[in-house]
Amino acid sequence: MFAIRWERDGSSGYMPAYDLDWDEFALHKAKGGTLKDFANKSYSPLTEQRLLNHLSGKEVIGLYSYAKYHRTCWISALTGSNSTLALSAFNNTPK
Repeated sequence: MFAIRWERDGSSGYMPAYDLDWDEFALHKAKGGTLKDFANKSYSPLTEQRLLNHLSGKEVIGLYSYAKYHRTCWISALTGSNSTLALSAFNNTPK
């Protein structure tokens, strides 16, 4: 699971990246639903292309780190000018 940055009406934050049918979600939202209660979604995989988009400035992503026993969450950011090093680390991470 990873997060994407959003901005709207002067506010901003991070939310989990989901794969979903946006037309189906629009119908759900028109009936009063929210993304939180929309059942037909799944977490987007963190792919090499998403990482390249982040490193090239096309999108901002973050990684969620969970503390198993404390039920807390931190968000981490990966950025830098050496995309080859970052991709090497990404490709050598167990999936």
